[in-house]
Amino acid sequence: MSASPAVAAALVTIIVVGCGGGSPRRSPSTTASTGPSGTASAAQTSPSCHALTAADFTRVGAAGPARAEQLANSVGQRRTCSDLFIDASGGLVLELTTTPGGSRELAAARETARGQSPRARPPAVPGLPRGFIIGQQLGFVEGGQVVVLSSGYTNSGQPELTKAQLVRLAGIVAHR
Repeated sequence: MSASPAVAAALVTIIVVGCGGGSPRRSPSTTASTGPSGTASAAQTSPSCHALTAADFTRVGAAGPARAEQLANSVGQRRTCSDLFIDASGGLVLELTTTPGGSRELAAARETARGQSPRARPPAVPGLPRGFIIGQQLGFVEGGQVVVLSSGYTNSGQPELTKAQLVRLAGIVAHR
């Protein structure tokens, strides 16, 4: 028994949208908007990291985000906080997350990032002695927390932030 082309197309659309397909500028992570009041139920989202402001982006030479949102909580996830910095068109500029951990968890984050760029050899990150930067992802340990910053991408596939801007933003986060 075969389905009509229209039914097949509708099914593919439902699967792609349901699996996170769609805009190439969105992060694969689930987000929850804080809405006009700037607040959301703690059961729905992780708390804000309160580590960066729009002025920080300007200070490092990047366009300031239009808004910030937090990642939705996931079952079994140990996220301490999260911030997604979104531009005016809805594209991800930067994802910032912190999770409890130390050297072992940082090594796991490094291996995850390296999996996206298997030949990458992480260079030292100025001001962050145990930090790594691979592709558009930077991680370091600060105060018993693994901090990861991930740059978003433009519609043309270019990173929203340069590596130098990512390093400078990480330095701001580390010193707050």
